[in-house]
Amino acid sequence: MLSLASIVRAESAQDPWLTGSVRMAYWSGTRTLDDDRGTGSAALWLKGERQLDAVTFVAEGWARSDDLLRSESTLRARAREAYLQYAQGETRVRLGRQLIVWGRADQINPTDNLTPRDLTLLTPDAGDDRMGAWAVKLDRRIAGHVATVVWLPLFRPNITPFPGGLPITERGQPSAQQWAVKLDHSSGQGADWSVSYFSGRDLAPNLRLDPSGAIAAAHPRISVIGGDFAVPVGSFGLRGEAGYTRTEDDGPRPTRKRPFSFAVLGIERTFGGTFNVNAQWYRYQTHGFADPAAIADPVLRQIAFVQASQSHQLKRIDQGVTLRLADKWINETLEGEILLVRDASLGDRFVRARITYALDDHTRVTAGADVFRGPEFSAFGLLHKNSAGFVELRYSW
Repeated sequence: MLSLASIVRAESAQDPWLTGSVRMAYWSGTRTLDDDRGTGSAALWLKGERQLDAVTFVAEGWARSDDLLRSESTLRARAREAYLQYAQGETRVRLGRQLIVWGRADQINPTDNLTPRDLTLLTPDAGDDRMGAWAVKLDRRIAGHVATVVWLPLFRPNITPFPGGLPITERGQPSAQQWAVKLDHSSGQGADWSVSYFSGRDLAPNLRLDPSGAIAAAHPRISVIGGDFAVPVGSFGLRGEAGYTRTEDDGPRPTRKRPFSFAVLGIERTFGGTFNVNAQWYRYQTHGFADPAAIADPVLRQIAFVQASQSHQLKRIDQGVTLRLADKWINETLEGEILLVRDASLGDRFVRARITYALDDHTRVTAGADVFRGPEFSAFGLLHKNSAGFVELRYSW
């Protein structure tokens, strides 16, 4: 059996030490819930990796401007990862800013609570919006399983767009002693599974009305216990993931997020080697449900509706389905994908379409659109202003 250290060394030896891409794009809108239309963006993405014996250094980041078509353009940069990794035998330790992604379901992951996202970032690729978290991560292979312990000394929340009608401010958060553990079984054959526990702060905002009357986005502590699995069943793949989230109980607050259970069950199959079909059913159940419509105060009621919409807590049970279709053509130089998400409880929906053509080994063109529709107070209805189309030219090396 290969050790973790040998796997790391083999992977590093195959890759150049510096990779990256230059990306130019036009978007018909933004992801900040504003009325701006038509914006150009330019970005440079770089990732470097150096290894010396059992120690590896990895760094990844980008610099970009998303307002090239406006009179004043601004440049911003972000380091997504910057960590040292030590691998020896069956043990691997990572120290620094890193992306920690948990969950086996397709893009909807109840146990993925460690790495924040920038939900305002203009990027066509799911996952590019992730921001690294400062952490110490220990992996240890034990009898065919991998035990993981994570300590996160600092807290970094999601960057979330808020409806323009609410003047919401992000409240500063104290340093949080966050930690997580996971036991993972990944055999590559038969059933793969994991169980995990997380104790830390909620990456998503919890809206509160301060004594001063200001609306603030806070991030109280939560704890999440969950698990996932993936198992082949004939020509199909069956995946599932579930978690129970216990929220901070700090007394009666009409707008606070309630504890909830969240489950996803999906099935997928690939036809003809390239055409992939993935269908999922998801279900939220709010424990201690309180109807926002029952709040008498109009200001508190509006805050509660926005909070409940973002948290899937407008109803005691909120469920829906997803369908993702992906295929490749012309010797796999042309790729297409469409993702449909339909909430059966509230009737809101989301459509994401992408088509990519590889001009050569380094250059590709991608065009697509994101469309959000639904009632005003629903998860996708709140995001209707973020509906936009785009085209991107990318050169990678």
